[in-house]
Amino acid sequence: MYGYLDPLQASLGGGLLVFLGAVLLSSRVIETVGKGITSLDPYSGFAGQFGAGLSVMVFTSLGMPVSTTYCIIGGIVGVGMVKGLETVRFNLIRKMLISLVATPVSAFLICFSITRALQ
Repeated sequence: MYGYLDPLQASLGGGLLVFLGAVLLSSRVIETVGKGITSLDPYSGFAGQFGAGLSVMVFTSLGMPVSTTYCIIGGIVGVGMVKGLETVRFNLIRKMLISLVATPVSAFLICFSITRALQ
């Protein structure tokens, strides 16, 4: 016995929720990452993407899970800092850092509460 859901049900449910998140929120994320942090031209966009891709490859080869979203955010912030600190919107970066901590904590609390309620 696996628990409340068998692996197929859990996979389908998780996949559906990831799909809904991508469909409903991806345009907002793309807008924020592409235009909100700092202005990008083709060269700086390439540098940011290249740095993010290289980071994902290195950490994955070391067996460490990384968020591709946060890798690209780091790449874009790095590109913006090369252009000048005044070009980076640090208030937006602060919000992203808060969400980096708040997201897993809230996911834990929600899942914990649901599991407790079902027991």
